[in-house]
Amino acid sequence: MKLFAAVAAALVLVNTQLTAQGLREVPQRFALIQPAGLLVGIGTAGIELGVGRRSSVELGGIAVYSQEDGVRISGGGGGVGFRYYPNSGELSGTVVGVRLDVVSLNGESFRINRTELYLGVGGFVGYRWLTRSGLVVEPVIGYEYLAGRRPLVPGARIIQDDLGLILGVGIGHSW
Repeated sequence: MKLFAAVAAALVLVNTQLTAQGLREVPQRFALIQPAGLLVGIGTAGIELGVGRRSSVELGGIAVYSQEDGVRISGGGGGVGFRYYPNSGELSGTVVGVRLDVVSLNGESFRINRTELYLGVGGFVGYRWLTRSGLVVEPVIGYEYLAGRRPLVPGARIIQDDLGLILGVGIGHSW
């Protein structure tokens, strides 16, 4: 019985020591949403899959909304992105990324309603905090250029020229 108690105590101590050293499995999959970007033009959401120690591929979508002087532009689409983490051996810390999206924009102005497809090409920089529980917090700033018909509807040229800023804080979970 003493041997059993000694072995059990040793296993508990070893497990506690390994946990205290911070040994854990590094997450390779993330789900993120960044809706606050809609306040300045573009919000994003997506699933990210690690493809290396410092890089990942993102499958996701964007949402677009802007309204000014009776002209409203809204829409959304999806695409693919590539992310690189230059300062870390895991998918956290400083992040630099690029995106390619296909976006359907709907413009409304003076009783005119038109929908067109646009090609979105963008880039961003941010910083990812990753907690042990899997919570992800990621402030980002970037820009996505939407190539296509200009103006989408009469009076939309200035709105379209100002559209494209990606600014906000992504929140998500890793596994």
